[in-house]
Amino acid sequence: MPGAEKHFGFLQFIFPESYVFCKVNIEIRDSADNLTQITSPLDKDGKCMKITLPAPPPENSRISRYIKTKYETGTYVKPPYYKYNVCIETPEKDKIQFYGIQIFPDTTTIHKIASGYKLIMLPPHGLWFSSEIENEQYTQKEAQINNVLNNLKLPQKLIVHQGDPDDMEAENIEIEYKNYIAAVVSGMIYPTWNTNAIRAIVLLLNSFILNRLQSSYYRSSGYNFDITADSSHDYSYAQEYGVFDNIRYFVEDIDNLFAADNNGNPVLYCNNIQSNFSLWDANELAEKGFSVIEILQHYLGDKIRIQEAESEEFHEESATKNIDFGIGSRGIYIMNLQEDLNTLSKVIITLKPLKVDGIYNTDVETAVINVQKYLCLPQTGRINERTWNSIVDLKYSVENGSFYDYPGVTLKIGCCGYNVKRLKNMLILLGKKIPSVAVDNTDGIFDSETEKAIIKVQQKLNCIPDGKVDKETWDRIVAEIKY
Repeated sequence: MPGAEKHFGFLQFIFPESYVFCKVNIEIRDSADNLTQITSPLDKDGKCMKITLPAPPPENSRISRYIKTKYETGTYVKPPYYKYNVCIETPEKDKIQFYGIQIFPDTTTIHKIASGYKLIMLPPHGLWFSSEIENEQYTQKEAQINNVLNNLKLPQKLIVHQGDPDDMEAENIEIEYKNYIAAVVSGMIYPTWNTNAIRAIVLLLNSFILNRLQSSYYRSSGYNFDITADSSHDYSYAQEYGVFDNIRYFVEDIDNLFAADNNGNPVLYCNNIQSNFSLWDANELAEKGFSVIEILQHYLGDKIRIQEAESEEFHEESATKNIDFGIGSRGIYIMNLQEDLNTLSKVIITLKPLKVDGIYNTDVETAVINVQKYLCLPQTGRINERTWNSIVDLKYSVENGSFYDYPGVTLKIGCCGYNVKRLKNMLILLGKKIPSVAVDNTDGIFDSETEKAIIKVQQKLNCIPDGKVDKETWDRIVAEIKY
């Protein structure tokens, strides 16, 4: 194999239960026919050791979606992944051969060995030499769901028809739901893409399948399956496709969330069928800093939201009971938290913008402590139901403009608490325009230094300089900050 590679990916096989704790012999050949031989024990789950293999640089799989056109016109294009051929010798001395296994940098490609596997010819990745599926047009009969769907449940398993719905010779196979999602997405996009793009596409696929199931799209027409593997009707799927570990992680992480319309129905959207959603463009938006919900709303409209099966919308009280997030927590809920904190960072001076990656790290903990301090809550750095609901309410107040509403009482020396924190936060913001009026903290105490700052503000804004903040002074400060 190439000796000067700087980037590596990983390969792992999962064998049937009957092979647990056995050893398998694995031969791997690269495109130059260099051979690597490995003997690997299998663990209690039938997994072999992770095999490290050279991979191309990550930027190769983040290039233009017109790669196919460039290739066909003879322009040299660096490959997004390296291909390997693998021969596995089982304990029974049977041989299983894979041709065209794809290895991306910093990603584990996982292939699950099914009984009866002998020769597996893997096609190129869907974004590589294949047609621009996302630009093709197909005819699809509408699947209508007229009422809000209640008690949505993601199934444990799906029956997938391996051909056109009317192809009676095509096989029906049963597959675990999340394995299906992970395999389909692994064949649609590159695992090196921005995590927000991957999450958005997983959510769309979740929504599409939920819509198919809840409307009994195929079964109500007399078919004995839930969905097809035919890309002219649903999403392309093949049982032998490999799965990328990070995409599998996002499928597990997103769990039973889906993209819903304003009636709460799962979005019926398949990029194979509808052409205004571009996979490559979704990744480009994510690279520009778009969040998951912003990517979905960009293509599907502002009323699209993320909802959870078997519950009301996430921000509802029922979704926050017994909530407890802290360092190490991950998932779409943490992404929502990060997005809310970023909204608050525009108006709360102690908050800094966070990376929206769904990981509760020390930066998130610091931001939570600062918000808890601002809201006069216990400064634990963890998110419980009270802190979550307080952050959500505060975020909504920023979005609807009520964040700057006058508190209804005159603030003066001796006052303390949340409204004084709001005032001092505004003074710091105002200090960016008028440096002489800034205060050095937001501790919620209206002291003599605060009074001096207010007098300076009143003098600048042509108010009575009495050091007290009535509605007129408050509104003048707000107007100066906003405009």
